[in-house]
Parts: sequence; C-alpha cells; structure tokens
Amino acid sequence: NERGFFAVDSVPSGLQILRTRHLGYGDRDVPVVLEPGHTSEVRIGLATRAFELEPITVTVRSRSRLRDMQMFDHRRALGFGTFFTREDLERHRPWVLADLLRWTPGVQVRRSGAFGPVTVTSRGRRCTPAVWVDGTRWRVGSPLTEILGLELEAVEIHRGLPPPEFYPGACVTVVAWTKRGR
Repeated sequence: NERGFFAVDSVPSGLQILRTRHLGYGDRDVPVVLEPGHTSEVRIGLATRAFELEPITVTVRSRSRLRDMQMFDHRRALGFGTFFTREDLERHRPWVLADLLRWTPGVQVRRSGAFGPVTVTSRGRRCTPAVWVDGTRWRVGSPLTEILGLELEAVEIHRGLPPPEFYPGACVTVVAWTKRGR
C-alpha cells in the first residue's frame, strides 16, 4: 500500500531473499528463513538515494518574442534569404555577427581591420548592410562587429529586397535575434 506494507502468499519454506526496490531509495536484499505454517513479519529500512537528473533549461519569452520567432520560421519556410537557427549558430560558432556573412551565398565581405566597418558586395552592388536587431533598426555603431556570436539566437540575411517588416533595407539586410530578446 502507500505506506509500504505488503503481503506475499504461497512462498516455499526455507531460506528466501526478499528484494526491495523503490525509486529514490537504494535497493536492499534481506535474507528471510520461512517455516512451514508460520507467518513472518519483516521490517526493512531503506536508505534514500539521490539520482542525478539531466539539467533542465527553461526559456521564458514574451508574446512578442514568440511571435517574432514564429515569423522567423515562416520566412525561413518561404525560402527567401539565408537563415541561421540556434543549431546552425552552434555549428558555425561565429565570433561576431559579421562572420555569418561569410556563409551567405552570393555575398562577399570586406572589413577594415578586425573591428572596422563592414561592407558587402551582392549582385554587383557594394553597400553597408542594413542591420535589424530584435526587430529594431540599428542605426548607431557597427552591430556586425559589436554583437558577439554567443549572444545570437537566430539570424536571417536577405539579399536585395527585404521582407516588408525590415524595410528599408540595403543590398544586404541582416536581421539578428538575440538570446536576450526584446
């Protein structure tokens, strides 16, 4: 029952081994000598045993963030652009956001130094990419070299005309979704 009491009928007489097992407790084997026609009572104490479980990751996102990621998946399904999911980012391990442009078909990257401005050439046009971070147009500094790869959740890169929500674009529009979100 729920308190751990049990009864076993029709057990042969003689030496028997009573094995107890319960989740969260160590297994225990207890020898019991049974005599014919007699009832035996055995009290067994079990020691608790901790189990190491796999770690649990909990991610909390706002409704707007959930909607953003659903739209990311929708645009990716349409196939217009180059998309990097969390798994892709873990595989490529970019140091900064600009590194992902190297894996974008039809885009050539030019950088002035390690952290200098980034320009690209796509379809014969040279430009400074338009960059959106967590749904907001980035207008100051150089997000392509300021946002670390470890901060990224997903990235989409559009050559030519971007999706309407990221207009105005440039010859290349980079849309980055960070782990911290909006």
